[in-house]
Amino acid sequence: MQERIADYFKTQQVYKMKLRLLFTLCMACAIMQQADAQDVDGTLKAKPASQQTVEKNKAWYSRLDFKDSTELQNANRGLIEATPDLVISNAAGEVWNMADFKFVPISTSLNRKR
Repeated sequence: MQERIADYFKTQQVYKMKLRLLFTLCMACAIMQQADAQDVDGTLKAKPASQQTVEKNKAWYSRLDFKDSTELQNANRGLIEATPDLVISNAAGEVWNMADFKFVPISTSLNRKR
């Protein structure tokens, strides 16, 4: 009986080792793929959309009514004041700083065709 228990635990240890090895290999592949997707300066390379993606996006955009500003009005309803200099922090330090997002263009309308 003790031998069977010992064999069981050995099998479990081998199983765990195989899982760790598989996880390590998967992580290495993911890291290599991420590194391959970056330019020399570290920025991500953009690849063009596939024809299928382009077609799906066109089909979706054709369903949207960009003249309808209801959603924009709903989003702005109750907005008292925009706070471009908003900083949220906790005991550990700064959590959110709107100044970090100044690179995002501010649009007067969310419903505009691109």
